[in-house]
Amino acid sequence: MDYVKQQDGKVAKVTYKPEHHGVLTCMVQINFGDGDTQTFGGLILDEKTGPQFVAELCAAFGVETYEQVVGLRCTALYLFPGWNERISALRGPRGVFDLHAWRQKMHPGLPSAVEERRLQMVSEVQRVEASLREKREELMAFEREHFLEKAG
Repeated sequence: MDYVKQQDGKVAKVTYKPEHHGVLTCMVQINFGDGDTQTFGGLILDEKTGPQFVAELCAAFGVETYEQVVGLRCTALYLFPGWNERISALRGPRGVFDLHAWRQKMHPGLPSAVEERRLQMVSEVQRVEASLREKREELMAFEREHFLEKAG
């Protein structure tokens, strides 16, 4: 993959457990310094994909357990520019763990990273358009109540 942005950091925390809602996830918190952090992972995992996710993470860092990843240096790799983009891959001392490639391997037929990003953008535009319609209706009702009735 062609990554357009990278940021060096250090693994601050790794959690691999069921979340409060009972869904198994693995999240890697990266500290980039000056209080700037971001997480990698956070996918819904199961009995098959969970251990495979952890194994690939450990392989990229050259360690045996996910707990040993904490404190190690890494580079967050991004497919798309911009502030607050998702981390696409982590480069550790022994390799790269590309999240989208891993997802494709676990679930063949998923959209490409570019198509997935396009779908996210379409969804965001739809959400903003719906919010804009709501605000216009709210404004018209406000104007009717506070301005048009007083003029008549």
